[in-house]
Amino acid sequence: MFFVSGMAQCARSTLNPSRTPQSFVRTVSAKTPAFASVSFPRTLPEFKKYPVMSCQGKPQSQQEQIPPPQLSLDDLVTSNRKGELLGTIKDSLSNCLSDTNLLETVPGLKSRIKGKVRDIYDAGDYLVLVTTDRLSAFDRNLASIPFKGQVLNETSLWWFNNTQHITPNAIVSSPDKNVVIAKKCSVFTIEFVVRGYVTGSTDTSLWTVYKKGVRNYCGNVISDGLVKNQKLPANILTPTTKAEDHDVPITPNEIVEGGFMTQAEFDEASMKALSLFEFGQRVAKEHGLILVDTKYEFGRSSDGSILLIDEIHTPDSSRYWLAGSYEERFQKGLEPENVDKEFIRLWFKENCNPYEDEVLPAAPAELVTELAWRYIFLYETITGSRIDILPTQDPFGNGDANSLGSNPESGSSLAQSEKAVEELLTQQTPMLATDDHLIEFSEALRTVAKALRGSAEGKALAQAEAAEWKRRYELERSKNLELLNKAPPLNGVCADESSSKGMDHLAKSPRRHGQENGKSGRYSLERICSHDVLQDGESNSPNGSNNKLKRKASFKLSWGCKGQANDQHKKEIVSFESGNITTADRSSKQISLTWETSPQTVIIFTKPNSTSVRLLSVEMLRWLRDHKGLDVYVEPRVKAELLAESSSFDFVQTWEDDKEISLLHPMIDLVITLGGDGTVLWAASMFKGPVPPIVPFSMGSLGFMTPFHSEQYRDCLEAVLKGPISITLRHRLQCHIIRDKARHDYETEDNTLVLNEVTIDRGISSYLTNLECYCDNSFVTCVQGDGLILSTTSGSTAYSLAAGGSMVHPQVPGILFTPICPHSLSFRPLILPDHVTVRVQVPFNSRSSAWVSFDGKGRKQLEAGDALVCSIAPWPVSTACQVESTHDFLRSIHDGLHWNLRKTQSSDGPRDTIYPLL
Repeated sequence: MFFVSGMAQCARSTLNPSRTPQSFVRTVSAKTPAFASVSFPRTLPEFKKYPVMSCQGKPQSQQEQIPPPQLSLDDLVTSNRKGELLGTIKDSLSNCLSDTNLLETVPGLKSRIKGKVRDIYDAGDYLVLVTTDRLSAFDRNLASIPFKGQVLNETSLWWFNNTQHITPNAIVSSPDKNVVIAKKCSVFTIEFVVRGYVTGSTDTSLWTVYKKGVRNYCGNVISDGLVKNQKLPANILTPTTKAEDHDVPITPNEIVEGGFMTQAEFDEASMKALSLFEFGQRVAKEHGLILVDTKYEFGRSSDGSILLIDEIHTPDSSRYWLAGSYEERFQKGLEPENVDKEFIRLWFKENCNPYEDEVLPAAPAELVTELAWRYIFLYETITGSRIDILPTQDPFGNGDANSLGSNPESGSSLAQSEKAVEELLTQQTPMLATDDHLIEFSEALRTVAKALRGSAEGKALAQAEAAEWKRRYELERSKNLELLNKAPPLNGVCADESSSKGMDHLAKSPRRHGQENGKSGRYSLERICSHDVLQDGESNSPNGSNNKLKRKASFKLSWGCKGQANDQHKKEIVSFESGNITTADRSSKQISLTWETSPQTVIIFTKPNSTSVRLLSVEMLRWLRDHKGLDVYVEPRVKAELLAESSSFDFVQTWEDDKEISLLHPMIDLVITLGGDGTVLWAASMFKGPVPPIVPFSMGSLGFMTPFHSEQYRDCLEAVLKGPISITLRHRLQCHIIRDKARHDYETEDNTLVLNEVTIDRGISSYLTNLECYCDNSFVTCVQGDGLILSTTSGSTAYSLAAGGSMVHPQVPGILFTPICPHSLSFRPLILPDHVTVRVQVPFNSRSSAWVSFDGKGRKQLEAGDALVCSIAPWPVSTACQVESTHDFLRSIHDGLHWNLRKTQSSDGPRDTIYPLL
């Protein structure tokens, strides 16, 4: 479910009236529909006679009531009600609500986020949530179930209405059977899972952990002697927090200590969760069901109150058993009779691999029909009301039900929904009756004002940065003096290391230390130490520096060219004497790495889900350990796979959590990648600062950055570990986002390091992107098109090339500025120097937001006024070369892209005829 932030009050309707300590006053009337703008209070009755609220907006007196059934499995299979609905369900199989696009028909909606079941639209202070008919399992959509979205939506609304005496909620109104409008809240990232029985089969279920011997789960002490599906002596709360792809159990103390919630917030939310569950169990029991377990989510409103959000007691979030047969089946050791989607999950598991197969088979119509009936059966059993579905093929009226919002004229219900959403949004419009041109002009002025404000703030920031860089300069200069005074003289290194001019050069060029010697030798060399290239934020600390030098292998980098006549790969060093500008000397860009001490620790990153990669990694691990005596690190995923295969891999080391990843650099001497370019990108992304040298083996598709062949891995690694080796220094971009709400430019989000490119695009919007681009605070251009790519030279053979950018040697320092499908034929790509800072901002008069992704990951939205700032990072990625940098680059574009490959022109054709002069 979508996590929301912020909140606003609604003037049209309210669902959460105030309550007093002694008595609760609730918004309901026999003459007033639920979620109406006019409300009449009355006192809450007892639980057993609670009023049935209409999710359709009908008055309670007009709803068709059905008596609570004495349920059995036969009632579910042979019910007369099922026969009544079967024809309507079958007629609607091809007209399910599988997708929505209200952005095209409802003005004021900013963006859409597509969840597993719900589509969530940002409407400023509100959210518009559309519950579709999509069926989700195995982390993917399996099918579309007729009326499923309506049933889930109306089930939640019924429970929201009938639990206001326990807690207020975020619902504002329901303009359609599948749609709710909700207030934005600051959501607690904790799911409050409440359980009444020892059951379940997932990793976090109570029975799974209980049978493993766990007796203290999420802070609950559980007695011995319980069996599966047994009722607990009392309901318990087992909260979880979201990890990347699964739920993680957490104790109340960990919630408070981890900063997820305060103690007061947790106490209030947990009390509400237990009360809601107890109430749900009473209601379910009265209707022949058992509410076994469920989950709740809460958020904090702007006034500080805790609201219930998401869904409540639906078939998707809760487990229900049939109460009539539970006791007998439990005594016989049989599984309880249930009402859920497990049977269709089992069908997919028996007929395909739902986790790995790209295309799944279509679910049989009879199974889809049966599941649709079970959802309706549970709704009608709980609420005591017959669901109101239209006996037509279109559950929304007359239009195309497969795509809500694709046709604004389709169906009266749909039209009313969009009108209601639009009316709600217009209440937030600040200049409703103002001329459009004046609005556009005022928004343009906002952009100018922000730029002027940013310029003034930037001046103060520049002064602070200048002072900081001066401090770093002095520290670096003194450090280099100390290092060079201690270092023994080296052949080919400068002779005049003590001169003040030489020291200034060292301090000003921390990544290219050392004076150049004369041209008497065959190679012109310039050296740089490993602690200079790979220094990080702790390098100024003497203790931290000493610890790293003890654990890491040290090396030197040198660059040179073969002879003076060959000026290939050279960078000119400009000097001026007597008023004349000349290229006094040159230094090569071909870099060589020489180990000063032998490497001791390597880390291997592998491409997942590849049998060939797994087999090679196993062989390489043993060889590195047995023959080279190296300590080897792998990712936690890989170590788990290795230990599952054999316990002999216990020598392999890994890390436990994200905090330990930041400690990798001080321990790792060499990085090995087995995969394609994506594996190299992943390996580089693991190091948020300096990166150890990388040896990339080609086991992918194209391999622009992977020159080594896996078949000769032993010879390759022998040469690399012995040294010297040629390397390519690949520059990275460091990027951060400055939000419009930030008061200063240094109030930014976390930095992101990018090895290939940053892509800014328009996402799903039908409007062209509108991006203002600045280079060192100077306006460059306004990009109108599908988007913009800011790429490193290493990424010039990736997305930038597909968008028309040039291929550039990876060691050429620069930033590629490449538009994506620009709305101008004269808009050509640029290559900017490496010292500039590029700022891309979404102007206030932009018709839509933009989206930014970093090396194809970490996608974020840029709203009007937000800016992305990119510059060259101080930590390059060094990759080993098979021959040397230029050779490897040219070979990669020849092999990967078939660059300039054509059939040789035949020599058998006609030739030029020479006529004699007359």
